[in-house]
Amino acid sequence: MNMIDFFDSLGRDLRYALRGLARRPAFAFAAVLTLALGIGATTAIFSVVYGVLLRQLPYRDVERVFWIWSDQPGRDRTPFNVPDFVDYRDSTTTLTGFAGLFAYSANLSDEAAAERVQGLRATGDLFGVLGARARLGRLLQRDDEQPGADHVVVLAEPFWIRRFGGDPAIVGRAIRLNSEEYTVVGVIASGFALPVRDVEFVLPFAADRDSRRGARNSVNFIIGAGRLRDGVSTAQATTELTSIARRLQEQYPVENARKRGVRVVAAIDGIVGPFRTALLTLFAAVGVVLLIACANLANLMLTRAAARRRDIAVQLALGSSRALVLRQVIVEAVIVSLTGGVAGILIAQSGVVALVAMAPTALPRASEIRVDVAVLAFSLAVSVMTGVLFGVIPALASARVDVRDALQDAGRGTTAAGRRTRGVFISAEVALAVLLLVAMTMLAKSFANVQAVAPGFDPSGVLTARLTLPAKRFNDRDAIVLFQRALAARVSALPGVTHSGAISLLPLSGLLSRVPFTVEGRALERERVPAAQFRTVTPRYFDAAGIPLKRGRLFTDRDTERAPAVAVVSEELVRRWLDGLDPIGARLLVDDNDGPPRPIEIVGVVGNVQQVALDEEPTWDLYLTYPQIHRDNVGAAAANMFWVVRTSGDPMSLANSVANEVRRIDPEVVASQIRPLDNYLGDALAPRRFSLSVMAAFAFAALGLALTGIYAVVMYGVSQRAREIGIRLALGATRARIVRLVIGDGVRFVAIGVAAGIAMAAVLTRLLSTMLFGVAATDALTYAQVAIAVSVVAVLACAVPAARVGRLANGVLNAG
Repeated sequence: MNMIDFFDSLGRDLRYALRGLARRPAFAFAAVLTLALGIGATTAIFSVVYGVLLRQLPYRDVERVFWIWSDQPGRDRTPFNVPDFVDYRDSTTTLTGFAGLFAYSANLSDEAAAERVQGLRATGDLFGVLGARARLGRLLQRDDEQPGADHVVVLAEPFWIRRFGGDPAIVGRAIRLNSEEYTVVGVIASGFALPVRDVEFVLPFAADRDSRRGARNSVNFIIGAGRLRDGVSTAQATTELTSIARRLQEQYPVENARKRGVRVVAAIDGIVGPFRTALLTLFAAVGVVLLIACANLANLMLTRAAARRRDIAVQLALGSSRALVLRQVIVEAVIVSLTGGVAGILIAQSGVVALVAMAPTALPRASEIRVDVAVLAFSLAVSVMTGVLFGVIPALASARVDVRDALQDAGRGTTAAGRRTRGVFISAEVALAVLLLVAMTMLAKSFANVQAVAPGFDPSGVLTARLTLPAKRFNDRDAIVLFQRALAARVSALPGVTHSGAISLLPLSGLLSRVPFTVEGRALERERVPAAQFRTVTPRYFDAAGIPLKRGRLFTDRDTERAPAVAVVSEELVRRWLDGLDPIGARLLVDDNDGPPRPIEIVGVVGNVQQVALDEEPTWDLYLTYPQIHRDNVGAAAANMFWVVRTSGDPMSLANSVANEVRRIDPEVVASQIRPLDNYLGDALAPRRFSLSVMAAFAFAALGLALTGIYAVVMYGVSQRAREIGIRLALGATRARIVRLVIGDGVRFVAIGVAAGIAMAAVLTRLLSTMLFGVAATDALTYAQVAIAVSVVAVLACAVPAARVGRLANGVLNAG
């Protein structure tokens, strides 16, 4: 056969297949829609998984790059302090470089509007360790740590485009950050990702010249980044770094008592964090939906094959070759598969947009989520696989027809073997739908339980704004306190404001600060010393945030730097560490500075606040007032400050007024992240809401596909057995008996599916344990609720076609 004959034959086959599908639009629509939904949902979720977890980071030999934290009891990942970082950097031999980085925010002020920008400080070798590349100019280098050469800045590409319009002449230009001039030396290429979120610029950090270089008890804030030497494994590097930690423990038994080792984390894992589990769970869930869609497609194809047995037999009896029939069947199946795949890609495009819009703001690498060549290749592979396995193969079965048997069996209905095969697919669909519904119900109950947790503050009617004070001008307590008092006076005078105050780190903001402490007179071994969540506040903060006073008093303006240091603590701290003592007047030894712990007297107890997350146990909270912060913490106090304003109306109506009052006091200080306090509650719930929303969509889609399959199979069975049913009715069988017979056939397969689904859920939902809150993976009530709900709707899906028994049977008998 030459090419002309081949294409002519193919054209005839295409026309024949299209006519056949046009004659059965219900089948064509159902098959294409089933494939499109399965492939579309799978492709959309894969685009998220690929963008966040699988897309290669833009670093050279990224598998050799790791993030490194200190390992301390009760803390997942602890940064290093300056002296520890320097010791690790100078002692390691298994790494080609040990760089350091930490979050750093600044006020950017130039001829355009001032704004607060988020960045980081890093040692000059960071980009060399990562193997990152520049979009323009150069990146930081070790020489940038030297005095006189350290006022340079590297911009992130998205920030360069947003703020400077992608101006290629930006290299060499000076910009003003926190009242200081920095020269732009380069722009880092897009895709740059770190454990620190939303990086817009990078400034150099010289650990050897830092004032805390010799302070062994100083604050921990540096994240390590390392690159393995050639021929060195991760285990070897971890062993060496752990041995360094033990040596430092021996050298400094007091300061390093709790620092028992290191955590070495792969580059991508250190960035995506807990989102890996949630995304992989959702990917597994959409895989289940795809399997249900495939089972539905297989059922449709088997039904189509059974319906056309006689047509194919006639075609063969009239002289057509089996090769021709086989080719026509394959062409029809391929048309359905390709059409479903194309429609699935279109659905995926919209699905990706919806998923990105729904995603929590904390989702890392969200800008990398898109439908690109890799995602399209995945979609094509899924389309081909599902089309071949569940479309073409069942269709091929219809071409293997025995002409004599097919013609003799005409009108006798479907075979028992065919009913069993379709029933198995129905049971599989129901089982998978039950599995997803159990998972969804558990996530829904967990979400409701988390939502019911009291945050410990009253967010209604509260506006928040984040400030960063330039460290060069706000380098002592007096400067910070004077600014706060001026702003408090101005904000309190605004219409509708009832209370206002400031705190160093807002609850549920994702920012944490811990300080070790002990109760005076209750000595503990150094490795057992607890750490409290440490916050600095102004006197009116508790009223502004709606945190109730339980005992004693709150801070007042008399708690100055000259007065004895006092603290307010949470009920949980009192319960855990002051049991049996009157907390009012008790003294804590607080390790909040680079020297020895200092004594601070408790004057008040407030309610517990969910500082870290809503689904965690209450923390031990320790509050100090700004005039009494230690001088070692002045820089941190200036860098992070949240203003909290309680209003009698809509808090956002005061957003511009608060920002203007900040500018009037200091034009180089910018109020950013101006938003209602309610939004932080929403952010805390966002990851669970995202997982639940997507899981619910998949679970209900799975149930809908399963019910559609049940309806189609029962309806087809009724139509194929119409003559048999008519005869039964003619011989005296009641309509109710026939309906029970038809429903019973479907219910039997549904019951098997429900039982199998519950059994699978009992095993697989244990993998969800880290995502559950207040509900066990073995919760019997959840299993019972899902089993009953699925059984009821499945029986209804069987009952609808069963109700048409009499009419179909009478029609067949009358026609006969």
